[in-house]
Amino acid sequence: MQRSTNNGTQGLRSNSSRSSSARRLLGFALFGLVFFAFGYQSRGIALPSWLKGGGSSVRVSGNIKVDLEEIYTNLKDKFDGDLTDEQIVEGIRRGLVASTGDPYTTYFTKEEYEQFNSSLNGQFSGIGAEIGKKGDQIVVIAPIDGSPAAKAGVKAGDAVLEVDGKSTEGKSVEVVVSEIRGEPGSKVKLTVVSDGTRKDIEITRDDIKVDSVKYEKLSDSVGYIKISQFSLDTYALTSDAVSKLKGQGVNRIILDLRNNGGGYVDQAVKVAGIWLDSKVVLSERFRGREVSVQRTSSNPSADLNSGNQLVVLVNEGSASASEILAAALSEEGGVRLVGQKTFGKGSVQDMIELSDGSRVKITIAHWFTPKGKTIDKEGIEPVVKVSEGADPAVDTQRQRALELVSS
Repeated sequence: MQRSTNNGTQGLRSNSSRSSSARRLLGFALFGLVFFAFGYQSRGIALPSWLKGGGSSVRVSGNIKVDLEEIYTNLKDKFDGDLTDEQIVEGIRRGLVASTGDPYTTYFTKEEYEQFNSSLNGQFSGIGAEIGKKGDQIVVIAPIDGSPAAKAGVKAGDAVLEVDGKSTEGKSVEVVVSEIRGEPGSKVKLTVVSDGTRKDIEITRDDIKVDSVKYEKLSDSVGYIKISQFSLDTYALTSDAVSKLKGQGVNRIILDLRNNGGGYVDQAVKVAGIWLDSKVVLSERFRGREVSVQRTSSNPSADLNSGNQLVVLVNEGSASASEILAAALSEEGGVRLVGQKTFGKGSVQDMIELSDGSRVKITIAHWFTPKGKTIDKEGIEPVVKVSEGADPAVDTQRQRALELVSS
């Protein structure tokens, strides 16, 4: 949200009216921090041009000051290793963003953003697992069906302790993702804790292509739609799937949001509109104040109570935009949720481009369900709780959903 799919659970806006102002504000903050430092030499070390200029420190606010010069000269003088000015600038940026303490507010170099963007659009090279963070722990949100990670036995909820013998402690999701990624055919070893047992899992990386929507007809009247993530084309694909299933006589649908780590929120809102006519999907709050309410548009064909029945599957790998959709369908449409409690990622991020092509992803608000319940760190409890069966070849959760939607 950070998809090996490696992009972590995401709740991104595909566009935002607040982006330009946030970009200006952040650009100013970085300019002040990087350039308004000072200019003497310590033990003969010449300060770079970007660290010269007036004053003995950077005033952040009030009496709070940051003394970059002292840190810089000591690093250059005493650090036993190679350290370039470019690394220092990148470190300043990462440190400034990390000061929020929010795992979803992160800094991307230009190269890291290109990898992130390719994964969110459904194509990348890696192991095929959604990586996120719970507290200070890097965790697997969900492996993609049929991916190298899933085939190797990686499971939702696994805690990732090491990547190729290097500890993940204290690292951001993006850093861990970059360590997991690699060329197709190469191998990576994850040390995980799974169901209380520590073990090493070796995985061969591959090109991953995520189809955000798949569907099939299960019986004369029941169809099945699986949404793996909310990409830019998810609403169009879901709407097409519903139309084609209806054309085959289907009037009851199982919507599978398991192991869906999120994506573009506006796509989730549009998908909700397939079944909800002019209903609230979510509200956004910024620093405790409601700033917007998102509703579905008027849809005369949206009807949950005249034969077009719906059951939604969720699990601990359902996060972010998928939780928003599940909660809205449940609270506004009375749809039954089947499976396990969801992940609990209820914040929205804006991706802001900086002047050099790098990006900052910033948490700009938190989501609440139509009934005002928080999702963040709480998750959504299904009405019908069904755990995964002992036999991986038997999908007990889907079987239960089929029983409910057929009755």
